[in-house]
This record gives sequence, structure tokens and C-alpha cells, in this order.
Amino acid sequence: MKKPIHKNQHGLTLVEVLAGVLLLSIIGTLATMILIQIFADDKTANDSLSLKQDTNLTVSSLQKQFYDENDAASLCFDTQGGRLTIDAANSSNGKYNPEDGCINNVDKNRSLTLNLTTSNEGGKTLEIETTFVKGNLTLTYNGPDDDPCIEDKTIQWQREKTLPCTGKNIHWYGDKTANCKAFEFDNLKVSEKVDELDDKEINVKNKAYFQKQVELKSSIVKIANGGCFKGQFDADKGSLVHVVNGNTVFRGQADFDKSFLKVGKDVTFVNQFDMDDGTLEIGRDGNFNGQVDIDNSIVTIIGDGNFQKQNEFDNSTLSINGNGNFYKQTDFDKTSVTIGKDARFDQQFDFDGDDNSRLHYLKISGKGTFGGQVEFEDGKLDIKLDALFKKQTDFKNASATLRNLAQFLEKTTLDHTNMSVGGNLEALTSNRFEIDKNSGLIVYQDAKFNKNLTRQGTLCVQRSIYGTSESKSQNCSYPVLQNN
Repeated sequence: MKKPIHKNQHGLTLVEVLAGVLLLSIIGTLATMILIQIFADDKTANDSLSLKQDTNLTVSSLQKQFYDENDAASLCFDTQGGRLTIDAANSSNGKYNPEDGCINNVDKNRSLTLNLTTSNEGGKTLEIETTFVKGNLTLTYNGPDDDPCIEDKTIQWQREKTLPCTGKNIHWYGDKTANCKAFEFDNLKVSEKVDELDDKEINVKNKAYFQKQVELKSSIVKIANGGCFKGQFDADKGSLVHVVNGNTVFRGQADFDKSFLKVGKDVTFVNQFDMDDGTLEIGRDGNFNGQVDIDNSIVTIIGDGNFQKQNEFDNSTLSINGNGNFYKQTDFDKTSVTIGKDARFDQQFDFDGDDNSRLHYLKISGKGTFGGQVEFEDGKLDIKLDALFKKQTDFKNASATLRNLAQFLEKTTLDHTNMSVGGNLEALTSNRFEIDKNSGLIVYQDAKFNKNLTRQGTLCVQRSIYGTSESKSQNCSYPVLQNN
């Protein structure tokens, strides 16, 4: 019998095996290096983000200490459990002592500018500058990338006396434009007054700097990454200004009439801001450093709203997803207001809705603090957390739902008003708390008075009542407070 023939019986040689092992080793080494680099890059990004977050928390802590009503002359750094190192802190008001970690000898009646350098264990360093002004809040910029008015020094400008239809980095210093309906640039700097852009469209792919007055009529201005307007700004007849993804600063007075302003991040109005029959949308914080006058308009702020001067809203809607800080007199006339977190009104507060209709409202999803006199008429007040009224408070033709603790430190009157308090009610001063015959007060926990209660209307207290000879009303009911 013939034996079967088998080919390729020799298998792999030693050289082939070693070559395969070497190839696998190289592939494994490369894969390991790539993974190490990915993890290193991820750690670097996390270190930078953590440093920025911890630094912002530290600045917020200093800010709260500065605005605290006590007279403590020191502002002490919170190093976030040791994650943060204070490398340098240069203050225009007081002096930083690294031994106790505080800025000492601070005069709270003067502004304070702080240049701060921080670092963390990841080896990252951050430099910021922030300013605190008594009664005000100021933006903190994390370097020049956040400040739209710090010009990018890497841009090589092309000077043009007549604005061309298109271009890369155009510095327009004249008063004429090309005969175009639409203009498009990478970056734009304008150093003269702008009043030749009626019924035009301007698209800026990166940054725009306007150094003088701007007048727009039926125009569209779209800026991708930050806008700086140093002079007076007037938008009229259906104009649209849209800053897609950057901060925006208006240093001069800004006036929007029948126009639309949309900003992707923070916006700061250094001087007066007026809007009539317009729409304002802010993607992050809105900072109003001057007087505000808004009429027949819709205002939406995704972050905090900081109003530093007198404010007047008439026939408008105001929605703030974050905190609402109102430092001077505030008037809401036929205006509905929603605040997603805490609200503070430091001075006189007037709310006047439609006569007897109570269609307009103020809803606060956090704490509500009223530091000045309050007059609330023809509207609905709803506060989810603690409510504090420091000065005289008058409700007329209104309804008030205070869902947690409610404190009244001076005279309070309910005139044709129904008030519900979900927690304790405290009126512990010698000033009177008055409930007229057309009003009612329901307290779901304890009610504490200081022999100052005068009532003709109904008084229902589910638990105990203290400090008054007045008795509870009969046949009281305590319906579940509906969510606002």
C-alpha cells in the first residue's frame, strides 16, 4: 500500500515565530502608549476644569463675605478642602496674608479689585481678575478669551475705508459701504460711527469690535464668537442682533425698539438699557449695570439676572432660570416674573398687575428676600422656600402663597388678600400685622406674633398660635398647596 503524501509538514520556523512575537509586542506597545496618552490628555482636561470650578467657588465665597451685612473686615479664602492653592492674591482694598489665608483690613464701603492666581495638584495654574462693588455684582473673566472687548492680538487687520462685501480680518475706519445686501467677514473691527447699514445683513464668523455708535434699522447682525459695542447702540424696525457663542458687552447706552437681541453666553450692559416691543434672550448671565426700562417685551435669562440700578418693567414677561438680584428700586407693572432660584430685592419693590384680575404673578422657586418696602397689588406671589420681608409690606387685591417659613419684620397689611403659609409664620416685632375683613390667612404650622395682630378676616392656624389674644377662626380647612 502506498503511503499518503502530506505537504507542508515542516510547520512554522523559529524565525517566523520570533517575528510574530516581535510584531505583537510592537502592536501592544503602541496600543499601550496611545491609551496612556488618552488618559493623560483626559486627566489634563479634568485638572483644568476642576481648577476653574474650584476657583469660581472660592471667588463666590469671597463675594458672599464681601456683601454680607456684618462688619467683618476680613475675607478668607475657601480652598475647597485643600484642592486649591492660592499662589498670589493682590487686592486693591485690604491686604492678603498667606499665613491666615485672608484678605484683611477690607473697607466694605469701597470697591475691591482682586487679581488672583491659583493652582492645583495637577500642576495647572489659573489667573483671574474680579471686582466687587458695594451693592453690585461684576462679571469675573477667566482670561482674555472670555472678555469680548479685549482685542485678539493675533489678528492681522486689513484696513478698509469702504466696507467690502466680503473679507477676512477687516478694520473698517470709513463711513462708506460697498453696494451689497449682505456682508461676510472672519473678524470685523469698526472704528467709526455706523449708520450706513440699514436693511443690511452682516455675518461675522468669529469676533466683532464696534468702537463707536451703532445705528441699525431693519438689519441683521450675526456674530459667532463674542461682540463688543463700546459706543451707544440703537436697533430699530425689526433688527436682529445674534451673538451665537460668546460673551457680549454694551459699554454705551443700548436701545432696542421692535428688535431682537440673542446672546449665547453672558451679556453686560454697562449703561442704561431700554427695550420697547422687543425680545431679549440671554444664554447665561445677564448683567445690567445701568438703569433698565423694558416695555411690552419678553426677556429670558438662562443664568442669573443681576440688576444694579432702578428697574421698570411694563406689560412684559421676565423669566430668569437662575438667581434674580435686584439691588435698587424695582417696579413690575402688568408684568409676569418667574425666577428659578433665589430672589433678592434690596430696596423698594412695587408690583401692580391688572386691576382686580390677578393675571400677573411673581413666582420664586428658591428663597425670596425683600429688603425694602413692598407694595404688592392685583397679582399673585408664590415663593417656594423661605420668605423674608424686612420693611413695611402691603398686599392689596392679591394672593400670596409662601410655601415655607415666612418672616415679617415690620408692619404688614392684608387688604382684600388671601395668604397661605406652608411653614411657620413669624411676625415678632412690635409693628402690627393687620388682616382686613375681606382677607384671610392660613398657616399650616405655627403662627407667632408679638401682641401685634389685628384681624377682621379669617385666621386659620393648623398647629399652635402664640403672642396674641386673637383666636382661630372656626371651620377652617387646609387644602394641599398645589405646585407653582
